[in-house]
Amino acid sequence: FLNHKINRKYLQWGFAALAVLMAGRLIYGIL
Repeated sequence: FLNHKINRKYLQWGFAALAVLMAGRLIYGIL
């Protein structure tokens, strides 16, 4: 159960990092 909780948190951080990266690429493309 504990391991699943940790994995879920890492997954959430991973998605957040991916979203920031995608937004950064989009802004870089516009500029």
